[in-house]
Amino acid sequence: MTWDAVGNFLLCFAIILAWEAFRRYVGLPITFMDLIGSLFSCVLLYCIRFYKSIFTVKETNETRKNLSNPFKVLSYLVFIFGLSMLGIYLFIKGVQGPLTYYEGYRGAGHGYSSLLLGLTVTIYCIGFSVAIIYRFILLKRNVNKNT
Repeated sequence: MTWDAVGNFLLCFAIILAWEAFRRYVGLPITFMDLIGSLFSCVLLYCIRFYKSIFTVKETNETRKNLSNPFKVLSYLVFIFGLSMLGIYLFIKGVQGPLTYYEGYRGAGHGYSSLLLGLTVTIYCIGFSVAIIYRFILLKRNVNKNT
């Protein structure tokens, strides 16, 4: 981890703390889930740029075995579809009421936290599903080309 990454992480943390200080000054309650959820979402959205291209394909036996079975690919896509629907739901609830206080049995949070979390989950799900479909098609083309 370089000092630039540490500095960017601290900058994200400082922005979130400044936002929470502003909310405290205005008089809205602050929850621990808001602080941790916002920081977690911002860090994950920031880390997207450090991933290698999602279209790079490493030819390993495990990759071929997992992606050669269409039922496994379909099960991956069904799971990712369910997760992306959850992300879209959280995003919509956050857009509808960014300052709404959602209270539950184990904790509470505000709409802007669910907006950020939903956006993060949806972006990751779309990226990984596109990568899985691309790798499946590429593997099928290579198999058909070799036979």
